[in-house]
Amino acid sequence: MPRQVEESHLFTVLFNFWRCEILTRLPLGSLVALFAEAPVVKVTRKADYDGLETLVCQVHGFYPKEIEANWVKDGEVWQEGTLRGLVAPNSDGTYYLLLSVQIDPEEREHFRCRVEHDSLKKPLDVHPYTRCFFLRVCVFPEGL
Repeated sequence: MPRQVEESHLFTVLFNFWRCEILTRLPLGSLVALFAEAPVVKVTRKADYDGLETLVCQVHGFYPKEIEANWVKDGEVWQEGTLRGLVAPNSDGTYYLLLSVQIDPEEREHFRCRVEHDSLKKPLDVHPYTRCFFLRVCVFPEGL
């Protein structure tokens, strides 16, 4: 084996050993912080045939898997008419979750999808008219 290839291979082996050694010495909380991916949250709505409306909260692209997501009405967790799917994996190693709630359309402005995750400094409340993108910048229409 030529010397240049040997040195390159040795460098790769030592670098990978060093990287693994550092990662194994970090506390678990630090590892989560290193690899955490913040969720992307989107709330959509659709009219139902019975005059009610269904709000759907799509939470995706987050890591680690543990997440808390709930519908909140006027600041309180709302269970009535709520359906929650299981946290499921994406092909890229992140996760996604869907939850929905059936509501009276006249009460729409009172509902938020609240998401709590290790990657977020504080809970994220998303209104049906809010759009959150990229670095979790949320844009609210005027008046909200």
